Amino acid sequence: MFYRSAAAQQVRKEGRAEVWAQAVLMVLERRGLEVPDGVRERVLSCRDSEELGVVLDRAWEVTEVTRAQDLFGD
Repeated sequence: MFYRSAAAQQVRKEGRAEVWAQAVLMVLERRGLEVPDGVRERVLSCRDSEELGVVLDRAWEVTEVTRAQDLFGD
């Protein structure tokens, strides 16, 4: 059955990551922080839900976002 297959699990995982990424961007925008295109692309391209959870926490704390490192810490 497809819904139990590895492909289905991957689709669900990617869907969760997409939701996390959208949440990060929404928090930053609602806080009135400008999000540069490069940062937006990095957030949207991340497929690790756990990492995006950490990024979401940071989105509540940062005072400005000028580069991806402000959120990803790398």
